[in-house]
Order: sequence, then structure tokens, then C-alpha cells
Amino acid sequence: MKRNKIFLMLLSLVVSYGVVAQNTKTTTNNVKTNTTVECNTGAQLNKCVESLKPLGYKFLKSYKLEGKSSKPLEYEYTLSKGITYFISMVNSDPSTKLRVSLYDVEGKMIASSYNTDIKKYFPSVQMTVQRTGIYKLKFSHESPKDYCGASVLGFKR
Repeated sequence: MKRNKIFLMLLSLVVSYGVVAQNTKTTTNNVKTNTTVECNTGAQLNKCVESLKPLGYKFLKSYKLEGKSSKPLEYEYTLSKGITYFISMVNSDPSTKLRVSLYDVEGKMIASSYNTDIKKYFPSVQMTVQRTGIYKLKFSHESPKDYCGASVLGFKR
């Protein structure tokens, strides 16, 4: 229990520094100045991690979700047969809906946080893997706006 609190505090400190990007802004005098846009995923990450425990999941991995375009973010992770996994996501702007899709080795989508039948986004997705292998997590969003969020992957046996 104490180890979990220390881990969460350290994780929060590491992530709280955020990612800083430079943008160019033109003033009324046509002088270009740099402005700083910060993506601080610390709060979102803590919210995701906290969502695992009540459901009985253990933390595996965290992902920063920072997007500047409509290109999806892709990550790979080895998942094991018979294990139930849970992916939770939080975005700093609730109006920008995030989607995570999980693909198997053959590139077949096996889970998604977006239900195409009812056209609804969900903040998490749960699935039990049928075979061990390297799976691809693909995070995307519906808006052309920049987005800043976090996601965690958890598991339970």
C-alpha cells in the first residue's frame, strides 16, 4: 500500500513537468514572438491510475496522449493469453473525444473505445486476450484541434 502511494507520487512528479511546445505568434506590429503551450498530463494520468484500483486492475503502463494533428499515436505492447486488460483515457478538453483501438498481430481490430453502431465514445475499454503476442494500441481523436491527455494500461488475472 505504501509502495503504491510512493509510486503514484513519483509518477505524478515525473509527469507534472509536462511537455512544452513552442508556437509562433504575430503581434499587431508584425513582430513574431514565441508563446509556450504546455501539455501537463499529470492530473489526467492520476485520474486514469485511480480508475484501475476499484475495478481490481493493476497498473502496467502509462501513455502521454499529445496530438498536434489528426495522425493517430501508436504504441506496441506484449499482452498475454487469458489475461484481462483495461485501458483508461482522460483528455484535458472533454469536447475532444479520444479513441483507443487495439489490434492483434495480423492487424485485426479486437477492441475499441468507440462503438460505431451507436456512435458513442467510451473513456475505457476492457478485453481478455485470446493469445500471447505483440499488440498495437492506436490512439486517435475526432477533432482537428490539438489534444492533451493520458492513458493507462492495467491488467488482472
